[in-house]
Amino acid sequence: MKKAKYIATLAMAAALSAVASTTTSAYAAVAPACGSNVCTWEGAEYRGQKATSGGGRGVCYKDTYVLSAVVAFNATIRFYSGPRCQGYYVDKKKGAIANMEAFTSDIGGWTARSYKRV
Repeated sequence: MKKAKYIATLAMAAALSAVASTTTSAYAAVAPACGSNVCTWEGAEYRGQKATSGGGRGVCYKDTYVLSAVVAFNATIRFYSGPRCQGYYVDKKKGAIANMEAFTSDIGGWTARSYKRV
């Protein structure tokens, strides 16, 4: 009886693991190829006007609206609520943000207005 329970538990763990890795891979595949170090969109889910930047050190990419972004290189990009790299901020390493308002929901949910490499 214990062996059957053990096998059932292992099978369930394997199934959950497969679902979790499939979900993560499928979500990551939604982000479009960037073609630059940083790509941003005015709309959530990579919609609307696209902008690109090199993510240069010390440069504030200001007066923009970022609702989704792809950081395509190994650096940390700080997204700010204010238009000139001030205000609330969140840091994002290499990867994608499909919806900035959801990504920042624990601190009020906002659209990024500027960003820079930190």
